[in-house]
Amino acid sequence: SLDFIFFDAMVTEKQTYAEAMAYYPKIKKGGWFMGHDAECNLQVIKPIERIKQKFDNSNELVIYNNCFLFKV
Repeated sequence: SLDFIFFDAMVTEKQTYAEAMAYYPKIKKGGWFMGHDAECNLQVIKPIERIKQKFDNSNELVIYNNCFLFKV
């Protein structure tokens, strides 16, 4: 398992969800899921929020300087 992932994928909602779903399970508990294109693009944030919900992750989603991160 990985300590963190920095996610910078194709920016469509469907593709973001598919790629994030592939990577999320590879991050170890206590690791970090980070990514880019967050502030100006709901096609990134909406699927990330769906994935957090799917995996019952209640950790805060922080968005800063066009990047996002949350603890797994």
